[in-house]
Amino acid sequence: MREREVIYLGAARCFTGEGSGMVGMHPLFKLVKFSPKGYKYVMPDTLEEEKMRISMKNAMGEALDEEEEIAQEIMEFRRKKLEIEMGKFVTYCEANGISKEFYERYFRIINLGRRGMQIPVKEDTLSLVPSFLYCLQKTPWVIEIEDVVTLFFPFIQNGKQPDGEKIRNTEAYKFAEYMLKKEECLGVIAHVRSTVDIYKALFPNQEIAGKIHYIPMCCEEVPPKEVCHTYQKSFQGKIRLFFSSSWAGPNFIVRGGIDILVAFGKLCGKYDNLELVLKCIVPNELPEKCQKILRKYQEKIHIIEEKLPDSDMAELMSHMDIFLIPSARIHVISILRAMASGLPVVASDGWGIREYVQDGKNGSIVEGRWGKTSWIDGAGMLQEDYLIMEEIDEVYAGRLADKIEQLILDEGYRFKITKQAMEDIQTRFSVENWNNEIGKVFEECYKVLEGKGQVIKDSRK
Repeated sequence: MREREVIYLGAARCFTGEGSGMVGMHPLFKLVKFSPKGYKYVMPDTLEEEKMRISMKNAMGEALDEEEEIAQEIMEFRRKKLEIEMGKFVTYCEANGISKEFYERYFRIINLGRRGMQIPVKEDTLSLVPSFLYCLQKTPWVIEIEDVVTLFFPFIQNGKQPDGEKIRNTEAYKFAEYMLKKEECLGVIAHVRSTVDIYKALFPNQEIAGKIHYIPMCCEEVPPKEVCHTYQKSFQGKIRLFFSSSWAGPNFIVRGGIDILVAFGKLCGKYDNLELVLKCIVPNELPEKCQKILRKYQEKIHIIEEKLPDSDMAELMSHMDIFLIPSARIHVISILRAMASGLPVVASDGWGIREYVQDGKNGSIVEGRWGKTSWIDGAGMLQEDYLIMEEIDEVYAGRLADKIEQLILDEGYRFKITKQAMEDIQTRFSVENWNNEIGKVFEECYKVLEGKGQVIKDSRK
């Protein structure tokens, strides 16, 4: 049986440039190098290169060969279809109180207008969209999200979302509703179960609600099974606490960096062999107490600001002892990579984290974020307040220090949760499990297309 292609749109320009947060380059989407059985991910860069070559030949007055002429006809055909879709969207906006400023901004973000759509897609091929609804083209697609706020990006952003009642009156909500109702939208995949509940509360219409699927995220960095069952790392000499910021930029504060510094200061009074490794950019503007800790323990605190390739990052983590992520909310890839590296994880109870870290089983949870930095409002909408993270919370920092100390003192406990975490990477959070489940979604999508007679042949075949 021939493998079906699934186009990963994250490689397209609008997902890797200004305004997108470069979401197409998120570590989550490195998983496209692993294809579900019967499917093959492809990147949409070939046709874009072809388009550029044809444009240059036309500009220089050079004749196109037969294949290039066919490709030019196909691109022109798609451009006209896209113009029709743009027209439908404008009509919807004007009829539903969505401003011209809104839809023109959207067109700019996804590179529409005079240059045409910069996403070369095939008429009969499913596309996988990363997080943001940058997919107006009339071709079938599935979107993968972490939380529902990304469906409104960039018009509404995390930490600044209105409540569940007010959000329904925003232009961004009406836009998302339009996109999710489109027959081209065949599925929404969420790797946080809470997102499924929030999504269904926000979009109760069955036409939209019935499209969502839950699949736990996986980690591509899986230790061998024999390592998973025998890995027991005793603390000898120095004990290195490890903290890393986001793959995309400075996130020291929202990942709990301030409370980590305070907790470290508390523990240094008891343990001379403690060190803190910060793989991040530490902001200059920090509370005075944090500045004093940085100065006082500068020989014990190591800061790595440079971005590291995956191989160097893995090597660095192999020399660490405890992974700290007392963040405002979930950072799933960081958590799973730490688990796979054999590091006991100390995380917060922020939104989504308990779905991956169970206190006392495969990690340690520090309570105190839920209800403050993240919560679900009365209308079922995720809310977040990141400003709280800019101030020292002495109570929380004390709880964090206690959890770290428990791992230092209780080797049996540390071995138990580390072993379970590594086993979870092999099972619940495995690439195999992810591919099995996402493959089922793709299969459902193609059945829908075939049932409607919408799977057509590309004219180049």
